[in-house]
Amino acid sequence: MNDVNKDIMHWVQSQPFWVQNAVKIICTQAEINDSVINELLALLKTNEGQSNKNKIDLIGLLNSSSNADVDLRILSIGDIEGIDALAPRSPLPFSSNLSVVYGHNGSGKSGYARILKKICGKPNAADLLPNVFKGNPEKRQCTVVANVNGESKTFIWQANDKPINELMSVDVYDSQTGIFYIDKEQEVSYVPNEVALFETLVIIFQRLQQKLQLERDSIKTKLPTRPTQYGDSKYISAIYDRLKHDTNIATIESYFDFTEEDTKNLALSEERLSESPSELATKKHRRVAQMSQLLNQVKTAVMSVSEAAVKLLNALEDEAVQKRNMARQAAEAIEAETSFDGFGDDLWKAMWQAARKYSLQNAYPDAQFPNIEQGAKCVLCEQDLGSEAKTRLAKFENYVIGELESSATAAESMNQKALDNLPTKPNPNELETALQAAQLDLEKWRPIFTEIWAEIEKVVKNGKDKERTTRLHYDLPKDIFEEIERNITDINSEVEQHKKDAESFDKGSLQKQIMDLKAKKWASGYIQTIKDEIAELQRKHEIDEWLKSVNPRPVSLKAGQVSEIAVTDAFVGRFKAELKALGANRVSVELVKTRIELGRVKHKIQLQGLNTQHSRSKAISVLSEGEQRIVSMAAFLADVTSKPNSAPFIFDDPISSLDQTYEEYTAKRLVELSADRQVIVFTHRLSLLGQLIDKGNAEYRHIRRESWGSGEHGDLPLFAKKPINAVKDLKGSKLTAARKVFEESGYQSYYPLAKAICSDFRILLERVVEFELLADVVTRHRREVHTKGKLHKLAKITSEDCELIEELMGDFSCFEHSQSSESPVDVPEPEALDQALSKLINWYDVFSKR
Repeated sequence: MNDVNKDIMHWVQSQPFWVQNAVKIICTQAEINDSVINELLALLKTNEGQSNKNKIDLIGLLNSSSNADVDLRILSIGDIEGIDALAPRSPLPFSSNLSVVYGHNGSGKSGYARILKKICGKPNAADLLPNVFKGNPEKRQCTVVANVNGESKTFIWQANDKPINELMSVDVYDSQTGIFYIDKEQEVSYVPNEVALFETLVIIFQRLQQKLQLERDSIKTKLPTRPTQYGDSKYISAIYDRLKHDTNIATIESYFDFTEEDTKNLALSEERLSESPSELATKKHRRVAQMSQLLNQVKTAVMSVSEAAVKLLNALEDEAVQKRNMARQAAEAIEAETSFDGFGDDLWKAMWQAARKYSLQNAYPDAQFPNIEQGAKCVLCEQDLGSEAKTRLAKFENYVIGELESSATAAESMNQKALDNLPTKPNPNELETALQAAQLDLEKWRPIFTEIWAEIEKVVKNGKDKERTTRLHYDLPKDIFEEIERNITDINSEVEQHKKDAESFDKGSLQKQIMDLKAKKWASGYIQTIKDEIAELQRKHEIDEWLKSVNPRPVSLKAGQVSEIAVTDAFVGRFKAELKALGANRVSVELVKTRIELGRVKHKIQLQGLNTQHSRSKAISVLSEGEQRIVSMAAFLADVTSKPNSAPFIFDDPISSLDQTYEEYTAKRLVELSADRQVIVFTHRLSLLGQLIDKGNAEYRHIRRESWGSGEHGDLPLFAKKPINAVKDLKGSKLTAARKVFEESGYQSYYPLAKAICSDFRILLERVVEFELLADVVTRHRREVHTKGKLHKLAKITSEDCELIEELMGDFSCFEHSQSSESPVDVPEPEALDQALSKLINWYDVFSKR
């Protein structure tokens, strides 16, 4: 295990167990699907998953995964319908090594390149359009044939559909790609396993983040819409602004419980705000007086029938009876001397008192009763009183006014008075009036007071009943009037508050107090909802803690450390090597790492050795178009050549804006790349076509625009071929066809074919002079004279060479230039043409070997 892997293993084992498990899955499993993500999500939510006590042995795992070495070749693209103006009648084939597709502007090269770029899923590929000069096509598709690891596969692709997975490793370079590499930050296309591990880990973190965030977002508040009518009340703020996951539930219940005391305070506060303090004090004082009077009345009544009071009544009654008995005994002694029964009873006493009254008022107003003086008569029977009668009347009076009788009468009077003083039950109307005056709830208190007065009435009746067998009494139940007494106390306090308000009244403070109490009352109806909200906040807090554990930043930082060694240094080295290989090592640019984003290292091309005053200048603003092109190509190749697979390269006009020197270096590099990978080049430059044919034996195709559409391919035009090869094609292909026409149809049909062969041969003779005889040292329409590696070839020219060329030029010049109608020129027969073509071919074979 190398030092990088050791460092990675140490870092991984310092992470929570779920992260270690994720790394193990990355190293041992090809696909990170939803099932894997869900398993990791379940694990990270456990205490075991968040702990790093358990260590996963990663020895051998970090080097176990490798990028698949895919051998890919694109064989052809055809059956194009509804894409651009392309309408080839046969597929465009590509060789397995180096293919060059040549064509003029508008012939369809860029159309093919755009399709391949879209099919291969390149990030800056534009959407494909149909032929905008025609109506919408019914179909928009094409067919691509590719060889994947030795197996031929055919893909029918619908325009702008998803890329073809098997072709996504193909790399495409065009002008847009060039701008991207020269002006934008870029990530390397291929990263080593050590870095890819962190990139995949970041993706796992992001997917877990998404799932956790979705779970968190699904937790909706349980609270009702925030009420606005209570302003900034502390109770509203406590619910909507200060609730936390760790808020104490018991505190919530007590804080928002709207008690009876709160109800009273709210009513009192609203009352204080609604009326004048003096009036409120007067009204409440009056109510206290009514309640006090009501209580005093019933309490006084109850006291008169209480156990102690009844005991006192019993004592009075017992005393009256006892004294009456003593007086009766004395009366019985007198009664023995009387002739009638009933002496001393109430009726007799009434008679005696009537006789006394009559005597004192009428019969003997000036004498004491009974009048027993000489000559006095009985006031009852008006008979003269004898001595015996006088003695009896005197005894009667002594009995009546005697001590025993007086004591008995006094005791009876006191007992009767006590009975007369017993309370009288108020009638229902009186009771209701008293309760209303005291502002007590009739429904609640009327039954209570009615029952108490009924009990009092029972005791009173029992006390006055002479025939009773038991003596009743009644005592108030304990605390039965506690509420009323508390009300009296509270209202007295309110009266005191009203008196203070009358002296100094803070209306603003009172209004805030009312608002708070109303808010508390409203909140008290949502206590369970608030508790449910705290439970949801606890869930959110738990998810927030999990979200912290899936923050990809620590992974990105570690990726940056590993990438510095495994990616950046290697990428910079390849960039410098590519600059040198493309002949651009003198351009003052460098490739630098700019930042790390989600585990991926970003690089950018910047100017090197700038004056401090121009340190912010960009390469795209300073470099020429040619320099930009060659530098961007170097960056592109430095990037994509690091891939371990054998994926094709596609270049669309790679030498645009390049001079001859850069063009030659580029052609050489493309040929080098084709040694182990397929290289497909689209170009309109004959010079590049020629160099790729010369240097890399490239297979080539010429595409053109036809009446039915662009992109039709065929053989290269004459001017695009290497002169001697074109001569060979004339002999082997066109002359053979013309010979057949000559033999089958005769001279007249043969003439135009032969005339064209002669004309082409005359043009090729001139190009042979330029490129073969004079070794491309000088050519028409080129200002430069190329001597390097070429000038010495002129020394091998002999006079025989010149004579041969002059001879052939003379023989065939008439077919390229117009002639007099009076001296027409017949075209050579096939055999003569064959001899002339063979003569030049044979000459070249000898000349090229000198």
